[in-house]
Amino acid sequence: MIKSIISKLILSLIVMILICSGTTLSSRANEIDNSQSVSEDENGYTSLTVYNQNRALVKENKIVDLNKGINHLEWENLPSAIDVHSVNLRSLSGKGNFIIREQNYFVDVLTPESVLRRSIGKTVILEHKSIDGKTEERAGTLIGLSAGPVDLNASDGRTFPILAKVGERYVIKTRGEIELNDLPAGLVMHPKLDFVIKTDKAGEQKVVLAYETGDTTWQCDYVIVLDDTKDKFDLTGYIALDNHCGVSFKNVSLKLIAGSVQMNTPAPRAFAQSMPMLAKNNQAQEQPFADYHLYTVPEKLNIFNNQIKRMVLIERKGVSAEKKYIFDQQYFSFIPPKQKMAVQVRLQFQNDDTKKQPLPAGRVKVYQEDADHEIQLIGEDNIAHTPFGEKIILQLGEAFDVTGERNHFNAEQSSEHDRIDKFKLTFNNHSNKDIVVTDIEHCPDLAVFFSETPFTKLNSDSYQFEVKVPANASSEITYQIKTKM
Repeated sequence: MIKSIISKLILSLIVMILICSGTTLSSRANEIDNSQSVSEDENGYTSLTVYNQNRALVKENKIVDLNKGINHLEWENLPSAIDVHSVNLRSLSGKGNFIIREQNYFVDVLTPESVLRRSIGKTVILEHKSIDGKTEERAGTLIGLSAGPVDLNASDGRTFPILAKVGERYVIKTRGEIELNDLPAGLVMHPKLDFVIKTDKAGEQKVVLAYETGDTTWQCDYVIVLDDTKDKFDLTGYIALDNHCGVSFKNVSLKLIAGSVQMNTPAPRAFAQSMPMLAKNNQAQEQPFADYHLYTVPEKLNIFNNQIKRMVLIERKGVSAEKKYIFDQQYFSFIPPKQKMAVQVRLQFQNDDTKKQPLPAGRVKVYQEDADHEIQLIGEDNIAHTPFGEKIILQLGEAFDVTGERNHFNAEQSSEHDRIDKFKLTFNNHSNKDIVVTDIEHCPDLAVFFSETPFTKLNSDSYQFEVKVPANASSEITYQIKTKM
């Protein structure tokens, strides 16, 4: 009987200890190891804002199930060009405290270079070609490699040597395959973030992760088709979005910022040639924002890595334009006595569309129909960000049939301290239409400019002539410059 009572007491004590221990262990588990991962399939890319300066702001939403206490949240599939200093994670649910204790960034991405650098001291298999041309394999120990990027099969002649010990000899290898028995530990396919989060309530919370990434940019591509007989053109402006950040964005809302936002960032990369086109009904809506302009694409998009996507942004018909022939060589008084120089062809127009739209910076290609009604490229230039109401001047090239010749035909000393230089300009028009050449002349500081031909003073040292040149004929003007000696 007594033994039975003692046994029951011992059993009850053991149960109580186990219950207490279980509670303690459960609490400690909540404090230490509540881990979950946000993988590629779970990422909810909700918003992407792209800037002109090779920068994008990414915002991802995710519902996560958090336990009370300490939680580890891993965020995977991040761009290789992420700016880790811009990362900001916050809760939108407002359920209890959401405190980020740590943010750890794992950036050692799996690449040939990272694999080799982590394999120093390990055995590698090297290809070796003997004198008779046969290829054989040699086992050695990797003991060093070049400081630059590793490209063992570079096609442009560059070499990135590695140093290996094969037997008792040291081998410097620049080409061919290198085999490894296994991959080094600790490398990841994409950069990864690990957050240590403390909450005082368990349950699901909606969180948003915002960060900036490089290698994603946009610009405007403009196509102008000029009707030279009517001095009008049709203009189409395309968004050209270039994504090389290392990841794809699926079902994302896209916004674009046009303007020069102050950033510490490298210049945008050159745009590739392959550009898929989107339908015109996906045209972005423009609105002023801060001191810039914001464009919002109405439909969600898939933006894949290493893709350039184009969308129609602006369409204008029958824009009035003026073709100008410009002679502006930036010469002053001391130049060769006689010299023929090219006359530039420019196209200028006013950004005065009825919709009062600005024109974001970008490349402009100008085409014109030939006699067979086929368009041909007649010039290409770039424009800066241009507000409504501003004038745009495009440089198309140099006129083939129009030439200018400046002749410094006389120089004399009019007094002890004054010198007079006389110039004659001749413009030759070998085309079948009358033209006007705009001549711009530049003078030294404090010089006196004089001509019997009417001219306009542009500023303190620049003067402009409008010279009519008939078809298949020439026109001349003269001027003189008086300077102090």
